[in-house]
Amino acid sequence: MESTKPIIGVLAVGKGDTSSAVSVIDLLGGVSKVCTQDASAEGLAGLCVLGSNGYGLSGEPAPSLLTETLKADMPLLAIEGGMHALNIVLGGDPPVPSPSHCGQDGQLAKDGMFMALGSKLADTIGGAGFVSAASCHEYGISRGVLAPGTLASAYSTEDGIIEAFEVTANRWVIAVQWPAHRLDDQPSGFDNLFHALIGHSAGS
Repeated sequence: MESTKPIIGVLAVGKGDTSSAVSVIDLLGGVSKVCTQDASAEGLAGLCVLGSNGYGLSGEPAPSLLTETLKADMPLLAIEGGMHALNIVLGGDPPVPSPSHCGQDGQLAKDGMFMALGSKLADTIGGAGFVSAASCHEYGISRGVLAPGTLASAYSTEDGIIEAFEVTANRWVIAVQWPAHRLDDQPSGFDNLFHALIGHSAGS
């Protein structure tokens, strides 16, 4: 019997590692497919893009798969450097230096943020207001570099860096600064990002 599980592309930008995202997608009911930056979106129902922090600072090209996914209005979850790549594809600028959001020796640390009520992010996670995620990054997206056509849906309470944004013209495109694919490190409910990616992709 042919599988009806949605095929979710997994794209790494920079030095991103796809292994954790692949495991999460397969565990939660999707079928992962690791893709190259110039791969076609044909056959995919959704996309997860992730990568090293600070993507775009060296003038890296925008991944064509990311552009194609947006044009097709597929569900898309962008994580860490994937958030930076998405911002550039949408017409924003590379990330800016920000105070280090890391624990000792570059480990993940609690990153306090304010999540906007009524955003797709808050609706997906199931909460709003002051929350914390485990994160580690030295670059981030400020309002000055945020792409047009986006809505900042979470801000750092420490320095105002945008911790998440969504694309207003697309049905479900969310970008987050924290490593959402590391489920064991994140608070309860944050795994809903992947449940939603798979669920929306299944309905494509």
